[in-house]
Amino acid sequence: MPNMDPAQRQGEIGAQRQVYQPLSPRQTRVLRVHSSTDSNVEIECDLFTVDLKKKSGATVAGSSKKAGYDALSYTWGDPEPTKRILVNGLPFWISANLFAASRHLRLPGRPRVLWIDAICINQNDLIKKAGQVGMMFSIYLKAYRVVVWLGQATNDDEYLFSLLKTCGTEGMRGIRGEVEGPRARKAATELIEIKP
Repeated sequence: MPNMDPAQRQGEIGAQRQVYQPLSPRQTRVLRVHSSTDSNVEIECDLFTVDLKKKSGATVAGSSKKAGYDALSYTWGDPEPTKRILVNGLPFWISANLFAASRHLRLPGRPRVLWIDAICINQNDLIKKAGQVGMMFSIYLKAYRVVVWLGQATNDDEYLFSLLKTCGTEGMRGIRGEVEGPRARKAATELIEIKP
């Protein structure tokens, strides 16, 4: 992505509202992230509307076609929009942490449909935003699954999750000392306290 002067970036951020179509009650937007095998290729997405059904999940707006999606729960980190993606062919600026999550969650062989609050909700329309926030329980409930992004993994994160996986499959047998040791304690503390 080319370097961009701050004034041009602010202009593009202001134009982001063009990607949002009006919503009816019980509707939200989801994001189809185009596939790529190259993590350096610009992230391209399409935003589309889904109806949240009372009993049966979500369908593409105005049809009976199922619209499965994963809901992303993530740490916001620094909210400053410093990274650019394309949404419906238009530049769309997001935070560095959301960019990292989007790049990591993009699939190599097929599109992935995600609900991401910072993109699927028009953050500049406070009234509509409040309505969407009020529907978040339903949005998460109707998702195929909820994906959690805690940020870029560190070596200590990988170590900690390896221990947790071992505890989940084998219990504490043989690793109690390691789990209660200083490295695991440090990794757990940093994961909880440092990751915003």
